[in-house]
Amino acid sequence: MQSVWQQALGHAEAGDVDSFMKLVTSTLNSMVREQSRRDLVLLDKNEEFLRVREIAHLDPYTRRGFSKPRGYAGDAVLLDYVYGSAPVSEDTDEFGLGILKWGQRESAAFAAVRARKHILAREMIRTSKINKSPRILSVGCGHLREYALAAGALAGGTSLVALDQDPYSLAVVRATYGDEVTSVEKNIADLIANGAEELGNFDLITSAGLYDYLDDESARALTTHLAMQLNREGRLLVANFVDCWERGYMECIMKWRLRYRSVEEVAGFSKDLKHGYSCRTYLDDMKNICFLEVDKRAA
Repeated sequence: MQSVWQQALGHAEAGDVDSFMKLVTSTLNSMVREQSRRDLVLLDKNEEFLRVREIAHLDPYTRRGFSKPRGYAGDAVLLDYVYGSAPVSEDTDEFGLGILKWGQRESAAFAAVRARKHILAREMIRTSKINKSPRILSVGCGHLREYALAAGALAGGTSLVALDQDPYSLAVVRATYGDEVTSVEKNIADLIANGAEELGNFDLITSAGLYDYLDDESARALTTHLAMQLNREGRLLVANFVDCWERGYMECIMKWRLRYRSVEEVAGFSKDLKHGYSCRTYLDDMKNICFLEVDKRAA
């Protein structure tokens, strides 16, 4: 009887992207949920699986996630593949391009990240409508693609600050938006430890993908620091993945691990806040990402 990896290799040889990806993602999804960590480690010694992984790396998104050219997972270029805005190199073959298009069409994680971008843009617009000259801060901004969705609806006088520790991401922000956005390069570890009071107060602070990589203590500390920088009736909005059925593919094919958290755990980010804040959590429509809203009450 053929192993599941032999079956996947057969699908690849036949050029059947859909069958290849469905089999690989479903198998790895089951493995990360039902088997021991030791079983997953043994995959790296399975020659058939390694051939499958090599084929999956024909996809520029998957390959970048695995190689981590900027030294960390989930960089802004990777998100641009999710959004469909990253250019694909000319040497990408038909099967690799097929995997990328399959992900953009079928992936729940891709859909959740795109929805997250729209939620961030919606919050920018909401803030602009209720404040005369709002100040908005994006923490771990990446390429700040949500601003492109919101910019046309923002009131004049809106001030937007983009903070990240990746200078390449900030260079893209400057090249894309010019003087419309103030870019700030700041080490995230320093931000978690000390905050960023020098930037002043804001009517909206957002952080989308950063919390997926923080331990619980760091997540609470960052939430406290950021909440303290809200103006009266200002809002902090942070996001964390709860789940996605491609987590096995991400972990085993891309060596990309997120800190998946329950709704209760995300709510716990705000446990160190003092009086004067109201908090709520909600899930996206696909129940893949949890959002925590922290509103500073009017005095």
